This record gives sequence, structure tokens and C-alpha cells, in this order.
Amino acid sequence: MLVIVIICLVTLADPSFQIDGGINATFGQFPCIASLQRIGCYGSPITLHECSATIISPNYVLTAAHCVNKQDGQYPILKVVTGLLDIRGGDETYRQEAGIEKIIIHPDYKTTYEQFGYMAPNDIAIVKLNASLRFDNATNSVKLPRKDEELAEKEDVQFVGWGLQVCFEKTEARLQTIEYNVLSYNTCYNAVLDVFSGIEKLVLLDKNVSLCTGPINRGAKVNVDGDSGGPLLLNGTAYGIHSWIFVYYNQTPSFRIPGPSGIYVKLSKYISWIKENVDDFLE
Repeated sequence: MLVIVIICLVTLADPSFQIDGGINATFGQFPCIASLQRIGCYGSPITLHECSATIISPNYVLTAAHCVNKQDGQYPILKVVTGLLDIRGGDETYRQEAGIEKIIIHPDYKTTYEQFGYMAPNDIAIVKLNASLRFDNATNSVKLPRKDEELAEKEDVQFVGWGLQVCFEKTEARLQTIEYNVLSYNTCYNAVLDVFSGIEKLVLLDKNVSLCTGPINRGAKVNVDGDSGGPLLLNGTAYGIHSWIFVYYNQTPSFRIPGPSGIYVKLSKYISWIKENVDDFLE
């Protein structure tokens, strides 16, 4: 699940369900990514990928708060799955599963949710697993940034995700990766204002905790539904957790106006909160 704001003559519509412009990831390239899975179609025992998550220790993952916020009305997340390249199965030699013991949503997300909904700032949650993960070449924790560490504008970064798995829809099954560049806050804010035609109350960018990526151009490559909670990476360190994007469609789905390729939670601003709530935090 990923929050996607789609504007089409003030009408919401569904987007495509895979990373636009991504390339296939290779085995062991991103062992820190996990799949949050929900109940299958019409009660099927076969679970479906709903959101991504980022492994930070043997017993904890990070994800977007809107993926696990019960108020959002989505199917409940049942388990966390790691070690997969193909979300629909394939080689499961390295597959691991764990259930959910506890979900900790950031308190500042809770306080702003009623006002802003999915697009509320502080869209981050910690998920405690009911069984420890076994670290190997396909499953491992990610390094987190130092407290208050900032990425430089135009820094090249990587994002990784599967997209969304939908009942009876042909979706991208293979884990995909894509390169972006970091946008300054002002560049991102102005681009979002352009899309929303100056409706500032809808622009929920917090300079302290939001991180944006580009390029800003027509037909920009974007991560999409199902990628929420996935990591934004630089040299093996996760600097962001994916929160939301917007795509503006005109009369034809192929037309997109300029906009950022993604909005992320800036992890360096949450290090203290993570340490307070993760009892096996790996420095």
C-alpha cells in the first residue's frame, strides 16, 4: 500500500501497480527489504503483498504508519516475509516468515491523522515480530543514518520495491530498483504546490521530517502502490521510508505533469524514537 494522490479533474483514479522505470534487483542486493502481507482475496489462505518494510534488527522492521493504521480500513497485516525476489513465489530457498507481535505507530502521526489522513507527516511505524529473523545473504538489517544526518541536494539514491499485488491483476512480481536524486525542500514544496494549484492545506511537507526525490519532469519515473515502507538507500544506509507520491493524469493516462518521484519520512529525525522502542537495536 502506498499513498498516491492522483488528480484527474478532481476525480480520484487507480494508478498502475509497479515501479515505473525500475530494473530487476539481483539476489542479495537488498536483503533489508521485507513484504508486509495481508489476507488473500475473498478469504483465500494465500496472502498478498500490501506494503514494503525495512529490516532494522532480527525482531523489528520499519514501515509506513498508514500501512498498519487500523483507522485506514485496509485489510489487516498478517505477517512479514523476507528473502524473496519474486513476490509471487519462485525460488523460496531463503524465504522466512514471522507474525506480528506489536505495532508502534509514531505518536505524531496519530495526532495529525484525523486532520490530514493518509498524507499526514511522521508516517512511520515500528513492527515487532513474533519470531526472530535469521540473518543470511537474503535477509539482513539495514544501517540507519546518524541522528539529524542530512543528504545533500542532488545526491544519487536508490529505491527498491515490488509494487502492489492485486486480486486478478497482472502485476510486477520481481523486486525492482530505481535511481533518484535528492531534491531540496524548496524545490519539492514548489513542485507540489504547482500540482495542487496553490491549495497549500493539501501540501503536507514538513521541512524537518520530509525527504523528496526527483526528477521533476513529465513522465517522471515513480514508485507506486505497494511500495510504502520501503527504503531509500545510499551506500547501504536507509535515509528514508517511503510514504506517498502523487501523479496527475489529464484526459489520457499517459500525460503526467511535473512532480517529485516520491515523498519519504526522513529517518535521521527518528533515531531516538527508534532506539527507545527497539530492544535489540543494532548500532
